Amino acid sequence: QQGQQGQQGQQAASMPRPRCVVFAANEAAATAVSSALRSSLWGDHAISVLLPVQALLAADKNIRVIYREWPILGDDSVIAARAALAAREQGKYEAFHWALMNGEGRVTEALIFKVARDLGMDVAQLEADMVSPAVEAHIALSNALAQQLGFTGTPAFIVGDKTAPGMLSLDEITTLVAEARADP
Repeated sequence: QQGQQGQQGQQAASMPRPRCVVFAANEAAATAVSSALRSSLWGDHAISVLLPVQALLAADKNIRVIYREWPILGDDSVIAARAALAAREQGKYEAFHWALMNGEGRVTEALIFKVARDLGMDVAQLEADMVSPAVEAHIALSNALAQQLGFTGTPAFIVGDKTAPGMLSLDEITTLVAEARADP
């Protein structure tokens, strides 16, 4: 399995860097990159994934997290991914992302548009942007990346040149970041 992870890591390092959403305290200071392919509909285990990522971002201001929308859990997941990507056009991706991910229960179409309204978004524009070629391309590329990396579910992380499918604890993510920083 370790050899397979190394091979997947080499694939990740050689892939083009597609347009996606980045959270970083300071672009120049972001020395480690943590990427997450994720579905917009994590259900009950969302908080288990979010807490370590949020703790890492709070503890280490030199982290850059790149999110890819990968809607694999049904129709509401697709709608949520499209809405999150469309929210970028209104400068609301991060607020929209955390509002959905920190919410309780399943993400539904009704909740998605309620969150958009609560954030003061132009919902008609959001709906138009949800079917844009850029959104289509992002989702298609997420599917291709996941297949190439051998990911079969969410969450899935890439830290430096290593892949880590599945949920990770704060200690596991911190170790991967330290390894990525130690390996130039």
